[in-house]
Amino acid sequence: MTRAPDHDYIQSYEQAAAGLTRDPGNRALQHKAVLALARAGALDFAREEYERFGLQDVRGDEDITGLRARLDKDSFLRGGAGAGEYARRSAALYEAAFAETGGYYSGINAATMALMAGLPDATVESRARAIRAALPDLTKANPQDRYYMRATLAESLLLTGDVSEAAEALRSAFHFDPLNYAAHATTLKQFHMIAQKRGRDAGWLEDFSPPRAVHFAGHIFGDDTDEDGLAIALSDMIQARDIGFGYGALAAGADILIAEALIEEGAELHVVLPADKDVFAAKSVTPFGAKWSARFDACLDAASSVQIVPGLPAWPDPRANRFAGRIAMGRAMMRADMLRAPAGQLLIYHEAAAGSYTGAHASDWPLKDAQFILPLPEYKAKPAGKAAAALDCNFTIYESAGAAEAVAAQNIGAALKALQSKGSSAGITAGLAGAPRDDAFSEALRAAVKPGQILLSETAACLLTYAGAPGAACLYAGQIAGGARVYSAVLTG
Repeated sequence: MTRAPDHDYIQSYEQAAAGLTRDPGNRALQHKAVLALARAGALDFAREEYERFGLQDVRGDEDITGLRARLDKDSFLRGGAGAGEYARRSAALYEAAFAETGGYYSGINAATMALMAGLPDATVESRARAIRAALPDLTKANPQDRYYMRATLAESLLLTGDVSEAAEALRSAFHFDPLNYAAHATTLKQFHMIAQKRGRDAGWLEDFSPPRAVHFAGHIFGDDTDEDGLAIALSDMIQARDIGFGYGALAAGADILIAEALIEEGAELHVVLPADKDVFAAKSVTPFGAKWSARFDACLDAASSVQIVPGLPAWPDPRANRFAGRIAMGRAMMRADMLRAPAGQLLIYHEAAAGSYTGAHASDWPLKDAQFILPLPEYKAKPAGKAAAALDCNFTIYESAGAAEAVAAQNIGAALKALQSKGSSAGITAGLAGAPRDDAFSEALRAAVKPGQILLSETAACLLTYAGAPGAACLYAGQIAGGARVYSAVLTG
């Protein structure tokens, strides 16, 4: 199976932004930058960039007019007192773009947003039927365009109440671009929105849900382990649980075996290490045999991303391992949230190994009903390592005009909401406390934060997601401090 491509919209934005430093007036790059942010869910930042580029003044361009309508649609989906006005404005903008260009993207959205805006059913259905005549010849399109054309047909059928035909068309769309999970998620979000507005059952859409994102971990094992049997069981597990994204380390043994199985099954591999790869390999890979070193390098080459968690104690250290594991868990959960997909944990684990590195990861995973364990038949117990408590996930929260406040991970969501509810016009930032620390980064955050905004370092955003603050979402908000990524926290619950 072909390995899934990496649909990293944040990376797409950063590439477009880099291009704009060389060609600042390039409308195509400006469009790419804002669209990438919108797809990543960073709505406020997307709208800021749209206005900074002056795209609101562009006329006669379906992509750019449609992008403005897309931002209004996303604002509608956020809810709130002004949601209805956003829906009406989005519907009008999409309809204007369709009238000017005849493009099926703007046309289908004009129909759907007419429904959301409460326009008469006759208007919604006439727009939906008009799109079918506007669709280009499918045989002359590339696979990705065929996906959007068939998905558009499916949406128009859903709008006119032809659910069984919509399901057939949607199945055909997924066939043309089966690994474009981010596009699938956007389509399904739209379909759920329509079903909810119509008051109809959306259970049939579960068959089209994006695959699961998991954190993975496992024991280092010897040459006497039945690798072939484990590899077969892993493949079966990945298929049965519909796993499409894996986040974890690459120690010899189970980690590498899981990574190889993810690659073989067409899933994205995202490597999160507690130390530089050469330092990590010298202690956790190379001592266990040359075959593991070669496989470690092959997995790194095939990975969609490799993250080295900064500021951790010298490797090996059980505290660093546990902390990096929590970062990987947070990243898996963030990816699942972005795709509206389930999250889980995949382990190769022996029940007698509660005090091991893998035992700590198993204990730390917060979603116990989504924990998938393949038992390791043999496990040689090792002496208990140093306690990991010193690297528990703690934060320092700053109001831009106030003093710092230390907050434990389990209280971070409540603390941010309490500060926000005070009605202060000050911005809020959160960085890591204890060890590791990111005080210097927090200072850069404090200089960048705007009134009413909550900014976090990327590591803090992963930990906030891991901590599971109800009603909190971490969205990309740009770069500072030499290219370091920054996230904003949106608190809704």
